[in-house]
Amino acid sequence: MTRKRVEQAVSPTAIAGIVDIAVYLPERVESSEQISKKTGIPRQVLEERFGIREKRVAGSKEHASDLAGNAAKKILQKIDPGEIDAAIYCGSPYKDYPVWACAPKIQHELGLDKAYVFEIMNMSAGFNTALKIAKDMLLADPHLHNILLVAGSKESTLVDPVNPRTRFMLDFGDGGAAMLIRKGHEENVILESFLHTDGSLYQHVRVPAVEERFLDVFNFDVMKNKLNDVSANNFVRVIQEALARSGYPGISPDFLALLHMKASIFKYILNKLGLKEEQSVYLEQFGHISCVDIVVALHEGLRLQKVREGDLVVMASAGTGYTWGANVIKWGKL
Repeated sequence: MTRKRVEQAVSPTAIAGIVDIAVYLPERVESSEQISKKTGIPRQVLEERFGIREKRVAGSKEHASDLAGNAAKKILQKIDPGEIDAAIYCGSPYKDYPVWACAPKIQHELGLDKAYVFEIMNMSAGFNTALKIAKDMLLADPHLHNILLVAGSKESTLVDPVNPRTRFMLDFGDGGAAMLIRKGHEENVILESFLHTDGSLYQHVRVPAVEERFLDVFNFDVMKNKLNDVSANNFVRVIQEALARSGYPGISPDFLALLHMKASIFKYILNKLGLKEEQSVYLEQFGHISCVDIVVALHEGLRLQKVREGDLVVMASAGTGYTWGANVIKWGKL
C-alpha cells in the first residue's frame, strides 16, 4: 500500500518532537548460564523460549531513581538544566522506599531548579503513557517548552528464582532511560497514540503485602490462558490504531520498538504487521526492563542504523494490569 499521509500546514506550537534519548545500564551482567544455575532451567530453554541470553543487574546501592537519573544526565550534558520546564518519572513503582516519590530526588540531583515534577505509574506501559501525556501537555500549555521523561527499573530483585509461577519473569533486568521532548521541534515529531486497558486482569500479578519481598502470580492458569488469547492481538490492535490516528491506516511502520517478550510472541506480532525481524530489535541481550524497554529498543535501532531519516517509528508496550499502548513518531525532519 502506498505510504502517503495527507499533510496540512501545521503551526510549530502544534507539534512536539523528540530532541534526545538516553539509556543507562548497570555494569553487572547476568548471563543465561548464570540464570540456569540458580533456577535449574536449562540454558537452551532460557535462550530459545524465554528469549534471554543476558541482562543487566543493578548493584545493592543502585535504586530505580539512580538508574533514571544516570540516563537523564547524558541528555543534560547537551542542554542547560534550567531549560527543562517539567520532568515526569514514569518508571517502576519499586523505588528507594515503599511509599515515596522519587521525582523530587531526581529534580534536585539533576539541578532542574525551574522544573516541576511528578510521577505516573503504568508499569511496563509507563513510558508510552508518559510520552502521550508529555506531548498533550506541551500542546495545551503555552508556558511549557521542554519536558524530560525519566524512568528506571530494578525489578530483577523482585523475582523469586525458584517460584514456578513467576518463571516467565526471569528475563527481568535493570536499567534507566530518559527522553527530552520539545514543543515546536520539527524533528522526530510525535504523531498520535492509542492505549487500551483490560482491567479484568488487575489482580493477577503483585507483591502480596508490604512485608513480602517477591512478586507472585495469583490464578496463574486463568491469567496465562487469557493473556495467550488477547495480549499479542492487543499489541497489533494498538499499533494499527495509533498508525490510523496518525494518518497511516493500513500501513506498517518502518521500525517497531517493542518491549521484551517471548520470541514466539515477538515473531507473531511482526508477522501480523508484515514486518521483517530486521525492522525491530529483539532485546535478548538486555531482558525486560519494564517500560525502559522501548527506549532501549529505539536506542539500539538508531545505533544499528535500523532507523533512518523519514522512517515511521512505532513504540509499543504493555503493562501489568493490563494496558497496551503505542506511539507513532515520524523520524527525522518533517
